[in-house]
Order: sequence, then C-alpha cells, then structure tokens
Amino acid sequence: MEHVELSISQILSKAWELSKKHGFVIAAVLFVVTLIYQVICLSDFPAHEYMNAIQHDDPELLLALYSGFLVKYIKLSLLCGILYALFFGGILNIVLKLTKGEMHEFNLSGFKMPVQTYVNFILIGIIIGIFSTIGTIMCIIPGIYVYIRLSLAMIHVLEHPEDGLSETLKKSWNMTKGNFWNIFLLALLYVLFYYLGIFCCCIGAFFSMALGSFMIVVTYLTLDSHKETI
Repeated sequence: MEHVELSISQILSKAWELSKKHGFVIAAVLFVVTLIYQVICLSDFPAHEYMNAIQHDDPELLLALYSGFLVKYIKLSLLCGILYALFFGGILNIVLKLTKGEMHEFNLSGFKMPVQTYVNFILIGIIIGIFSTIGTIMCIIPGIYVYIRLSLAMIHVLEHPEDGLSETLKKSWNMTKGNFWNIFLLALLYVLFYYLGIFCCCIGAFFSMALGSFMIVVTYLTLDSHKETI
C-alpha cells in the first residue's frame, strides 16, 4: 500500500465542515442514544447481589453471592455490548456515508446493516480492547501504540464487511503505518475538544463526539488507497 502522509489541518478542516453541517443533529442523537444506553445498562446492574456479596463474612455464602453477581454482571455486559454495537455502530456508519456523500443528511437508514456486520463490529471492538489492554499491562506506551494502529479497523469493518476479522485488523495496521504520530495527535485533539465541550456545556461533549467521529472517518478515507481523495 502506497504511503500517504496525513495532513492534520486538512483532516480537521474537512471534519469541522461536516460537523457544522451535521454535528448538531448527530450530537442530539448521541445524547438520546447514550441516555437510553445508560438507563438500560445501569437499571439492570445487579446492585443488590453486589451489596449482599460484600456484606457477608460467611465464606461459602460470600462465594455463592459473588458467583451470582458475576453471572448477572456478565449477562448485562453482553447485553450492553450488543446495544453499543446497535447504537454506536449505526451512528458511525451514518457518519461514514455522510462523509462519502452517499447520504446528504442524517438518516436512520444507516442503521440498516446485516447482522453479521454488527457482529463483526462487536468482535473487532473486543479484539482491539484485548490487544490494547495486554499492551497497557506490559507498559502504557505499547497499549496506546496498538490502539492507534488498530483504530481504523472499526471503520473498515463497516466499509468492507466482506473482509474477515484478521484482514480488517491487517488493513488498519497497514493503513496507519508511518502515521502513528499524526493519528496520535488527532486523538489528543479529540480528547481536548471533548473536555472543552464538557466545560462549555455538557451537550458540547456530544458535539465533540460527532466531530471526533468525522475526524476518524476522514482519516480512514484519506489513508484508504482504494478511495478517491475526499
């Protein structure tokens, strides 16, 4: 794959123009989606089992209560993972279509993707999380490095659902080669924008999330050698 040098200013400019046009709608949708997500996940959190587990001194009872808590927690985590893929995977797909010009305004039709695409989106997220965690345990820097190098896999799996998981990870790794520091700087800028959004107004954080989504999608399309210059 031919090396493409990222221009941070061009990516920010393109992402900002798209955010001015679509960012407020996406921010509102993200706010509603996050609210629904939190209500569903937090309302089902096995708090009663957790409190019972930590308040008993009987080892056998403690083990039984803690086991019950873990089972419910794992089930809840799986449910929340599925909801995450449905909500945020769909929104990211809409951002991708808006950036490519395949969609001219926010439309919920972007959520209509094959079940397998959502499954792959979940699996890619899990794999990236595992690799990044292992790298972080070894040392924080390897964890950050792995996360940045695999960060475009979440977009690629939506753009090319026909590719397998290993191929998707390989594409992200190859696409980010030679651009680690540029993408790392973009990630830092996103974090800065996010906290500025929180300080200015809580809803500003959701606009920053929309801006960040456009930033990563523009980055992906810029580095993808199969795409025309956007």
